[in-house]
Amino acid sequence: MDNAGKILPIEELQVPAILYKYRCFGNEYHERTLFERKVYIPSAKEFNDPYDSKIPFRYRNEDLTEANIYEKCLALVKTFNPGLVDKEYQEKAYEMHRNNLLKDPHHLQDFDNQTFERLCKDYGIYCVTSDPENLLMWSYYADSHKGFCIGYNSHCLTKCGLFGMGGQVLYRNEFPKLPLFLKNDDHPMLDILFTKWSKWEHENEYRLIHRYRKGKIFKLPDEAICEVVLGCQMSDKFKFVQMEKIRKALPHVKIYQIEQAKDTFGLKKVAVFDEKLFI
Repeated sequence: MDNAGKILPIEELQVPAILYKYRCFGNEYHERTLFERKVYIPSAKEFNDPYDSKIPFRYRNEDLTEANIYEKCLALVKTFNPGLVDKEYQEKAYEMHRNNLLKDPHHLQDFDNQTFERLCKDYGIYCVTSDPENLLMWSYYADSHKGFCIGYNSHCLTKCGLFGMGGQVLYRNEFPKLPLFLKNDDHPMLDILFTKWSKWEHENEYRLIHRYRKGKIFKLPDEAICEVVLGCQMSDKFKFVQMEKIRKALPHVKIYQIEQAKDTFGLKKVAVFDEKLFI
């Protein structure tokens, strides 16, 4: 996980050859994702983890000297009040410094709320995983093992033009502290999108970031989907129906199913054997 938590331009991102998305049959949007290759790219407002992308925006304690705080206040007033003269900037910076806004809980809460709103307005996040055999994810993202898992060609995802940045989620037990003064390659607001509580570590999540310009629904190229994995609790009859639909819509993909391990807790992805192919 050397690159965990690091946001990279999409052309520099290194990911597994296949990335997976757990989905449910019977959900119109989910089925369109499979059969029509249409993806919905949500904002962080639609996530189920209340901390996801809403981690409080806090600076490192060692950076919060009086001199540094004044310099930060001056930089902030210049950013949010363009067109003033130097004396006006200095007066606003002194006022902000006197009010101790960088340590005021009400101001910080307002800042956190505004930061989250900006993130949700500007960026969509497509969440995928490297693991198609995750028992918990099959349970709560794929209709209790009766759904399916889409395997995406990672090269196609990163080259299709929808995503400008991406990275692997960093799981940790404490909120990250951010530097008071940013370097050119620092993206503090986006960094928040790639940090989650360690309780979610089992998801092995990768995120692809889309800058909103023309809606949230887009169609991927034909070759974007390379696998479909069917859940282990699906009836044979229903599985056969879905396999026929998959072959018709996506004749190039490989179809797998999940089987339960016989000698331990766990799941295994295996190729589907279809006797019709050998008649």
